Amino acid sequence: MRAVAQERERNRERSRERHGPKAPGGDAPGGGCLAAPVRWVVLILVLPVRAVWDVLVAALKGLGKGLLWLAERLVARPAGGPERS
Repeated sequence: MRAVAQERERNRERSRERHGPKAPGGDAPGGGCLAAPVRWVVLILVLPVRAVWDVLVAALKGLGKGLLWLAERLVARPAGGPERS
């Protein structure tokens, strides 16, 4: 068991030599400088566009079903087409 622990410690030391010390939280120093602006862009632009898109898709699905029902009632039945219940 000691040999395994010593090997792990040696691997950690090698990693520190190659990559340098880690910043608190595990991120590289200065690595999160774009995180805040990207989050704001997503919040201000992408989220509302996605919400409007979802509402539009739902409305068009409902409109399509309504138009299909109306076409069946006004065109298919008077023309002697198949009757659905």
